[in-house]
Amino acid sequence: MATLVLVGVVAGCSEAADDEDRTPVAGESASTATPPEPAGAAAEAVIEARGAHVSSWSVDGDRAVLGIWARGWAVRSPEALAVHARDGREVLSRSPAGVTTRVVADLPHGWLVDVSDHGEDGIARVGQDATTHPLGVSGPEVAPRAGDVAVTVGNRLLVYRPEDDALHVVPPPPMRRWTGALVTPDGALLVAGGDAGAARWARFDHGRWSRGRWQTGVSVAAVGDSGDHLAVALGGPTANGVDSTPVAGLVVSDDAGRTWRAVDVPEHLDETLGVAVTDDGTVFVSTGSGPLLRVPPGHDAVVVRSLRPITVAAVGHRLYALDAPGRRWSEERLLVSSDLGRSWARARIGRGNGAA
Repeated sequence: MATLVLVGVVAGCSEAADDEDRTPVAGESASTATPPEPAGAAAEAVIEARGAHVSSWSVDGDRAVLGIWARGWAVRSPEALAVHARDGREVLSRSPAGVTTRVVADLPHGWLVDVSDHGEDGIARVGQDATTHPLGVSGPEVAPRAGDVAVTVGNRLLVYRPEDDALHVVPPPPMRRWTGALVTPDGALLVAGGDAGAARWARFDHGRWSRGRWQTGVSVAAVGDSGDHLAVALGGPTANGVDSTPVAGLVVSDDAGRTWRAVDVPEHLDETLGVAVTDDGTVFVSTGSGPLLRVPPGHDAVVVRSLRPITVAAVGHRLYALDAPGRRWSEERLLVSSDLGRSWARARIGRGNGAA
């Protein structure tokens, strides 16, 4: 049986028609389904295996959900890709043996993924048909522009350009290590990371790099954005013998990173697991300690008590959360909220995930 099961009762939980109602897939009627193709059967075998779990996931701009399932916890465990489209269609595919896949960016239609094939990293585009298209690096160094998507391959910073469906080299950032990078709506490239014991940023705009540092934090844990609204979660110094990085603070920008505002967050939080930003600039941060933080525009962080998710994503005004009650990975569930986390409905992330 599949291990991603939507069980239990969530405060304020209801059914979400757009993300939950299922329509028959191709070759299937309301009452009967044709036998799956061999590739689909192989993918279902991964998803339904004992110990299977979602290792990576994201939501694209069309509200299609990609779930990358791993059959186990070992390195290079067999993988399957499951896409659930907004209209209810579900498509499955099986990753080649020995390949590890991780979502690195969402697109208006589809996703960019990091594909590690026996230690060799590359970037590929996954469509809503669950097909993986490897991407090559094209031409000489280019200046980022509006519509590009920033990605990191190893220690190289690249941009994906949708019009030619290719990766391009960009001017290298003036820092040795970075955690996140993004291209703003006006075409500026922003890079954030921990370097030389401080949390730093660098911005490439009008042909040159500018850079600076934030006053708190020694590292950057995660970056989220929606249009001109940006959020960067900062990490503090780690204690001896402790693997997790404490949450040192949060900075937000409503002008595409030209100016920043520090946000007060609760004390004693361990590990930022995810950052998401809705289209009105509301920021959500999931933490290893459990609490989900919400930062309304112009305010400090408050705790969302209806849920303690692992990771979060946002598309428009909708907030998605991958949750595992009690951190029990056998009970993962994907939820969606249309009211900034006040109530939640079940959503799909692949076959056999317990969606009603």
